[in-house]
Amino acid sequence: MRLGQGGGRMKLARRIFATTPRIVAAVALVAAAGCYKYVPSEGGAASLVRGAQVRVSLSRPMAVDLGEITVNDAVVISGDFIALQDDGSILLSAFETRSAAGAERGGIGETVTIPADAIAGVERRVFNGVGTVLVAIPIVGGAVAIGVAAVGDGAGGGGNGGNGPPTPE
Repeated sequence: MRLGQGGGRMKLARRIFATTPRIVAAVALVAAAGCYKYVPSEGGAASLVRGAQVRVSLSRPMAVDLGEITVNDAVVISGDFIALQDDGSILLSAFETRSAAGAERGGIGETVTIPADAIAGVERRVFNGVGTVLVAIPIVGGAVAIGVAAVGDGAGGGGNGGNGPPTPE
């Protein structure tokens, strides 16, 4: 069906405005999913609860076993906090390491023990509301603008407002 015939333009407008909220919601959800940051853990590891997502900076490179792979010079380990041991070491369910060279290696939750003397800092992952808003506003605005432009661009041809074929002269 050609747009502009039989009310095609209105059908297009209804279709765009019917799907736009879903598109905007999906885009906003994707934008919000990635808007996190790490902040220093006040009270160090002692203030963390089991399952908290953390990033531990190491005071020296150390070997970390991630399944069948060993990262020999890890300087940062990210994962879910399991426990603080009596000797001050941290148990993590590791999902990522970063080496001294900057290479990142993913894990699948391998349990890693970080000795107390190797811990330089502990940060916890928190939702970044300001960052989310700054990312989501232009994305949502762009999606709405695209929807409005698609409806108002005159697509559909026919110079007679979509009222059927031109009248012969």
